[in-house]
Amino acid sequence: MTDKGKGGGSLSDKLLGGLGWIALGTGMQALVRLGTLVILARLITPSEFGLFAAVMTVVNISEILGNVGLAPALIQRKDIDRVDMMTAQTLSVCLATTFTVLVWLFADAIAALFAMPEIVPYLRAVAIIFLVKGLTALAKARMSRDLHFSMAAKVASASVVLGYSAVVLPLAWLGWGVWALVIAQMGQSLVTLFLYSLYYPPLLGFRFSWSSARRLLRFGLGFSSSTVVARFAGEADYVVIGRFLGSEALGIYSRAYQLVIQQTKRLGQTFDIVLFPALSKIQDSPERLEVGYGRAMAGAAFVASLITVPVYFLAEWIVMLLLGDQWTAATLPFALLGLGILPRTANRINSSLFQASAHLWVLTGLQFFNLLALVVSCILAAPYGLSFVAGAVTGVAWLNFAVFTVVIGRLQRMRLAGTLKTLLPAATAAAIVSLMAWLGRWTSEQLGAGFWAEGGIVLIAMALALPIILLLPNWALGLHGGWLRSFVISKIRRKKPSTGD
Repeated sequence: MTDKGKGGGSLSDKLLGGLGWIALGTGMQALVRLGTLVILARLITPSEFGLFAAVMTVVNISEILGNVGLAPALIQRKDIDRVDMMTAQTLSVCLATTFTVLVWLFADAIAALFAMPEIVPYLRAVAIIFLVKGLTALAKARMSRDLHFSMAAKVASASVVLGYSAVVLPLAWLGWGVWALVIAQMGQSLVTLFLYSLYYPPLLGFRFSWSSARRLLRFGLGFSSSTVVARFAGEADYVVIGRFLGSEALGIYSRAYQLVIQQTKRLGQTFDIVLFPALSKIQDSPERLEVGYGRAMAGAAFVASLITVPVYFLAEWIVMLLLGDQWTAATLPFALLGLGILPRTANRINSSLFQASAHLWVLTGLQFFNLLALVVSCILAAPYGLSFVAGAVTGVAWLNFAVFTVVIGRLQRMRLAGTLKTLLPAATAAAIVSLMAWLGRWTSEQLGAGFWAEGGIVLIAMALALPIILLLPNWALGLHGGWLRSFVISKIRRKKPSTGD
């Protein structure tokens, strides 16, 4: 991938540089959110967390419905002008206002769906978020289109610290409960809009062009349809648990989900944020698309697999350390959800390729299949408890990843064997780390180590496998490992990579 972008530099330079910046920002956000979660787990009850999780389920779905893919359409189109941006802004504001009003009016009906009438005032309070996020999405799209990933990382990190953590912690300490979480979510949205507006101020006035709207919505509706269905699928387990198991069970599940999926989901988003605009620029070059896809998939699988193993083997210690003994019921759901890190992360790359190559209605169909599978499996598992629901969610994630990979491979005429080849080295690395974890546990049992000592021994045992893996990138990352090592070394030495882009 050697195309020169704005400001010079190859697309690979921008891709790897963007991944670095977004990963840095994502890592910082994850640490801040994790630290905040550790404190909140001791200040807010599981039932209160459950009520907030139900509220955010509505926010997450309505946000996508109110955007209709306008922001992604601005990213994907090769040529846009001021009329396109003004039209997108006008549509976005109108739609966001509509959803703000709808959620306010139908708050009682939404609460009845969750069988939680107490969430009505919280729903009406967060309705303003839709309007704020509608404006933010367009500024974010313009920044992504220009590949200004360093700015995006800084804005996202600052909004988490200033808008969320700095607000929620004092309010939770004062005993505001669910309101602390709701107000903090609103604060983060407002800070995000303000910071993005410093770089990309909203366009003054309103202007609408039917021709521009048709061009944007042709892609946007397809994108939005797949994203809406995916968002429904992402919230389906929350709805099922909230309705059938209650707010306390939802609170326990949401904390386990927050620890393992929400934190690691940012890994997939890191690739997605960078890959979608980057792959869109080379959408007419199948060979380069396949190379970019393979490199991203290899890296994502490697990192995700090495996160999965510690999450699974150290689940009990992680929950006890971060949440406290009052949250031990979250341990098994946490471990089972951890087994879904790899397919969730890798499938963000599949989705990016579907979107960049404009196979949006195929993606919608696949997302709808995923939604049906998830709803049915969660309903069937709910009577047996949270752990069965978590297992069902992970099983559907793996099924979804397999189906997506096969379909996108056929659409792009990529060899399935080549895709599997990018995944097998990461699986081998994970197997080695798993073996070391088992050896660590066996050693601790032989020594009669206590609870915390056993966790430390298992962690050390897994860490001993990493130097061997990382010193052999061709083996650990397959074909693309050598390229990645060459690329990183070349950046350190400020020379061109030894292998071609």
